[in-house]
Amino acid sequence: MSVVIGVARTDFEKLEVYQLAERLADLTWRIALHWDQMAKATLGGQLIRAADSVGANIAEGCGRGSYGDNRRFAKIARGSLYETKHWLRRAYSRDLLDAGQIEQLRSIIDELAPRLNAYIRSIGRAACNPKTDTTDYGPRTTHMSTLVDDPRVIEFDVRTDEMLVNMGPQHPSTHGVLRLVLRTDGEVVSEVTPHLGYLHRCAEKIGENLTPRQWIPYTDRMDYLAGMNMNLGWSLTVEKLLKYEPPEKGRHLRVIIAEMGRIASHLVGMGAYGLDLGSFSPFLYAFREREKILDLFEEVCGARLTYSYLTVGGATADLPRGWLQKCEAFLEQFEPIIAEYHALLTTNSIFIKRTAGIGVMSPEMAINFGTSGPVLRGSGVDHDLRRDGEEIYTAMYDGYAFEVIVEKDGHYPKDHKYPAVPHEAVLGDCWHRFYVRMLEVVQSIDLVRQAIDRYSTAEGGYGEPRKLTEKLPKGEAYLETESPRGQMGFYLVSDGSSIPWRARARSSSFCNLSVTSDLCRGCLIADIPAIVGSLDIVMGEIDR
Repeated sequence: MSVVIGVARTDFEKLEVYQLAERLADLTWRIALHWDQMAKATLGGQLIRAADSVGANIAEGCGRGSYGDNRRFAKIARGSLYETKHWLRRAYSRDLLDAGQIEQLRSIIDELAPRLNAYIRSIGRAACNPKTDTTDYGPRTTHMSTLVDDPRVIEFDVRTDEMLVNMGPQHPSTHGVLRLVLRTDGEVVSEVTPHLGYLHRCAEKIGENLTPRQWIPYTDRMDYLAGMNMNLGWSLTVEKLLKYEPPEKGRHLRVIIAEMGRIASHLVGMGAYGLDLGSFSPFLYAFREREKILDLFEEVCGARLTYSYLTVGGATADLPRGWLQKCEAFLEQFEPIIAEYHALLTTNSIFIKRTAGIGVMSPEMAINFGTSGPVLRGSGVDHDLRRDGEEIYTAMYDGYAFEVIVEKDGHYPKDHKYPAVPHEAVLGDCWHRFYVRMLEVVQSIDLVRQAIDRYSTAEGGYGEPRKLTEKLPKGEAYLETESPRGQMGFYLVSDGSSIPWRARARSSSFCNLSVTSDLCRGCLIADIPAIVGSLDIVMGEIDR
C-alpha cells in the first residue's frame, strides 16, 4: 500500500485532518448562530475566527510549495485549535454551551488534536536522506515503512486506501442472512450499509390468498425465535376487526404463553450476544434453559419452533393436565440461574469493556428512527405496549403487576435485586440494551406466575378457534403488540370475504436495524458485532 506525500498536492480536501477541521468550524458556527447579540459580537466572533483558521491554515500550507512552509502553517493551525479550545472554555463558563454541544465538540477536538500533531510530524519525511538532500520535492509516492519510523504516526496521519468490507450474509454475527457493507479507513468504520432481502418469502402476498387462520403458520416464520408472540399479534388484529373478545381464561392463557415466549427469545439473545463477543459458555447455559421451555411448548402444541398455537378466537387447544405444575417447577428452578447469567456476562469485566460506552444511542435518535422494545427502553425512553398500547392488547395485562424496565431518575426499577450499573456504562449503549433484556426476563417470570394463578381460578373456556372460512366484516384493522424485539404490527384490510384483501406486517427489527448506519459511524471494526448484536434482530421478520 502506498501514500502520496509532499506539499504540492491539490487534494487537501481529502485530508482527514482537514475534514475534521471543517466539521469543527461548521459546528462552532451553528452553535454561535443562536447566541444573543452581545455574545455573538464578543466571544462568538473570536471563536468562529479561531475555528475557521484551523482548516484555512492546513489548506494554505498544502499549497505553499515547500515542506517548511507546509509545516509552519500546520503549526499555526495547531495554535488556532488551542485558541478555539480557549474560547470554548470561556463559552462554557458563561453558560453558552449545553451538555449535548459540549459532547459533540469534545468528540471532534479529541480526534482532531492527535491527528494534527501526527500530520505535522509526517510532513517532508520522504525516503531520501534529509541531511544531504535539500531539494523541495513535489508529489512523491513511497511505502509506509519508509515514510515514518514511529508506527503510531501511521494510525493518524497516513490516509489508507478506503476499503469496502462485506460482513455477511453468512457472518455469524449478523443474526441471520444479513449483509453489512462496511466502508473502512484502516480499523475505523466510516459508513455501514445494510443489505436486506435474502429471506424474502412473499409472506404478505401469501396472506392475501389465505384465510386469517391459515396465515397463522406464516407468522411463526417471521420472528422464528418468538413464534408464539407473532401468532398473538396477528390473532389480536383479526379479533379487533371482528370485534371479538376472548374469554377471561383464554386471556390469561395467552399471557402465560406470550411471556414464556419472551423468556425463551431473550435467552437466545443473551447467549448469541455472548457468542458474538467471543464467549461460548453463555450460549450453552442459555440454550440449556431454553430447551426446557421448548419442552413445555411441545407438550402444549406438538412443536418446538413454529407453533401455530395461539390463533384467532383463543388457542388451538387448552393447556394439558399437569402442565401448569411443570411450568411452575421450571420457574422455581430457572430463577436462581439468572445470577449465573449476570456473572457470565452482565458483570463480567471483559463484557463490560466490549459493550459499555459503545454504540451509544440517544433517546432522540431512538425515537427518530422508530426503534422500539428493549432497544428503545435501553436509551431511557419509558414506553411498553403492554401498558401503553391499545385497549384490546392492554386488557390482557389488566390487573397484572409488572415494571417497565427502563432507567428513570438515574436508576432501574428496584422490585428485585438487580446487578449494579457499571460506572463505564452510558445510557443508550450496548450494555444497557443487553441489561434491559436480562431484567425483562425477571419481569416475565413474575407475569407468568400471576397468570398461572388467574388461569387456575378463571371460569369458562380457553377460547375456541373461529371457523376457518368465516367471512370478515368490511373494513380495516391495525394493531401493534410488544413482541420480544419491539413493536410488531399487523394490518388487515377486508372486502367482506373470508380472505383479506390486504395483509401487512410491520417489523420491529426493521426499524431497530435502520439505526445501524448512524450508530456504527466512527467505531472500530471490532465493535460492529457488539453494536449489531445489541439490537437483537431477526432477519426472517425483516425480510418476510
